[in-house]
Amino acid sequence: LQGSPDDVSEFLQVGQYVARNRDQEHATVSQLAKQAAESGRQAEALTKLAEEASETAIEASGLAKDAAAAAAIETAEAKKDAIRASAAAGRAADAAKGAARAAQRAIGAANAANAAARLAASAAAQASNAAAGAADAATRAFDAATAASSDATKAEKANQAAKDARAAAAGAKTAAAAVGKAGDASLAAAKASAAARGAVGNANAAADAAEEASNLAEAAGGHSAAARNAAAQARSHATEANRAATASENLAKKSAEAAFEARGAANSAAEHAEKAAEAAEKAAKHAGEAEDAAAESSRNAAAARQAANTASSAVTTAKKVYDLARDTESEDLATRTAAAIEQAKDQKSVDGEFTASLGAVLKDGQKLDAEGE
Repeated sequence: LQGSPDDVSEFLQVGQYVARNRDQEHATVSQLAKQAAESGRQAEALTKLAEEASETAIEASGLAKDAAAAAAIETAEAKKDAIRASAAAGRAADAAKGAARAAQRAIGAANAANAAARLAASAAAQASNAAAGAADAATRAFDAATAASSDATKAEKANQAAKDARAAAAGAKTAAAAVGKAGDASLAAAKASAAARGAVGNANAAADAAEEASNLAEAAGGHSAAARNAAAQARSHATEANRAATASENLAKKSAEAAFEARGAANSAAEHAEKAAEAAEKAAKHAGEAEDAAAESSRNAAAARQAANTASSAVTTAKKVYDLARDTESEDLATRTAAAIEQAKDQKSVDGEFTASLGAVLKDGQKLDAEGE
């Protein structure tokens, strides 16, 4: 904490969890395992929301596309009948607005998928830290086994280290199972985001039909601004839906990859911890009796180095995962900002339509007054 602002930020975002893992006993590994399980559960729930939103967006956009196409045909059939053409163009406008709403649902699917990815990344970080804690417990147990092999007075410490290592191994296994589920959920979320892009094509098709209806109505001498504005609105929402879906799909895939990597680290750490527990228990049982204490110490030291390498690898994974979590947060902010901009555009469009309709009413009123005179 005496370093640069970047050092402080690094410690607050990553280092504190790593330090806590190295300083505390197996209870922390157990706690991290529970946190990973909860993150995984929430990721699964959000993935279901993403899937439902994606299905709804595709269905709604398909209906809107068909309705807009039908309205465009009606507008064409109206030929020079301005009233009929305007009415049909109005229906095309309504369909395009429906397509815009469907695109918003696709954005909602992307948002849910992004949240699932963020939780999967969180589970991966927790599992990585649990792996580091279990690997540290393994190192301590191997060290205790080495000490007890040549010193009978160290038997009690070896037994305690063995218990700690077994508890840490159990926690790491729980975390591994949990983060594996989170990874599966994140992959499913990525698929939901990819599927949501189907609504984009439908929305653009509806916009094309509405624009066609607008041109036909205008040619017939009718009103067409609403259809043209609705088409632009649908395209704008479709563009953002495509961007959000692509971004969330990529992040969800990366989160799944990180989750599976963390699962491997946790399982590896659990294996080291279990072997260390066996070595410590054996050393405690035969404390001071080892015929070749030097050879035993050498074996334990090598195993301890492997466990330490596993811990170091887990810490590296944790840092990488925290970077990924920040990416998901940045995407969440970008999506919210884009949604606010689109909402402002929609409101401006509504205001414009109201002003145009009011102007038309006043113009008609003036025409009637003139005819009365």
